Amino acid sequence: MPVSHTLDVFESPIAERLRQFIRERRGQWQAGAPDFEAFERELHAHMMELERELVAAELRCYDVNAEVIEVGGVRYRQVLTSTETYLSAAGPVRIERRLYRPPGHNAPSICPLELRAGLIAGHWTPRAARLGAFVVAQLTPGEAETLFDELGAMQPSRSTLDRLPRDLSQRSFGPATAKYRELGTVANLLTFNRLHALTTRNFQQGTFAEAEQISGEALNEAKRVARQSCAACTIGCEHIY
Repeated sequence: MPVSHTLDVFESPIAERLRQFIRERRGQWQAGAPDFEAFERELHAHMMELERELVAAELRCYDVNAEVIEVGGVRYRQVLTSTETYLSAAGPVRIERRLYRPPGHNAPSICPLELRAGLIAGHWTPRAARLGAFVVAQLTPGEAETLFDELGAMQPSRSTLDRLPRDLSQRSFGPATAKYRELGTVANLLTFNRLHALTTRNFQQGTFAEAEQISGEALNEAKRVARQSCAACTIGCEHIY
């Protein structure tokens, strides 16, 4: 699929405003030392504006424009082109993207741009979601909202921050984490043994002849007692035998 980066961001009006800000700042020194905090604040605002434009331009490249696409063996037909606002680490970006729908009455549509770019809950870019999740793990949603407002980049609302952990929790129940939920980290034991990467007898060997007896499959079937999770983790990869 051809991808085109058509935006020359360094020739954009946003980049020109940044250059103009720097030129004007240099001129302010003729009247004495200007306010440095104001310089920091204004520079940050210009840089965030430039970052938002770059993020928007890159996100557009993840969109798909075709009459029909196939995902997981299901054919989807393009049904709508519309604009959507996503939250990046630099703030909101508004872009045009396409939606596709499979045959069937009221079948849910999909957005290839969101799937290909790994957007979270149809709203957060991956980096923004990571920052948001880290902060709400330390602070209440209200305190997190105040912190992001002070930082002056992305400014998610209290309700959006409150929903983020639940959105990420739901996402964690996908097939990529199934083996850890069902068998725990010991699920990798037989794989390591086949690869001669299972450290045995104080690193003297890379395989263990009786690995089958202590595999996740064998232990889970006969001896599992309980499963534990780290704080706030939905996967629970620590299985107790």
